[in-house]
Amino acid sequence: MDDMNKLIETMTTALEIWIERAKEYMALEAEEELKEAEDMKWKKLEIETTELQFTYDFQSENI
Repeated sequence: MDDMNKLIETMTTALEIWIERAKEYMALEAEEELKEAEDMKWKKLEIETTELQFTYDFQSENI
């Protein structure tokens, strides 16, 4: 019975460690997704800014 309790304790500890690592992994994944979303917003803003600058330059040449 003592061996069974030790096995249960070891498996419980292993499961707790696995759960903690899974939580850390999910947090890293969420952080990476957030960073990717922010990068996409910046790229969209850069494109819009470039388009506005091109339009402004084009209009300035035609004045």
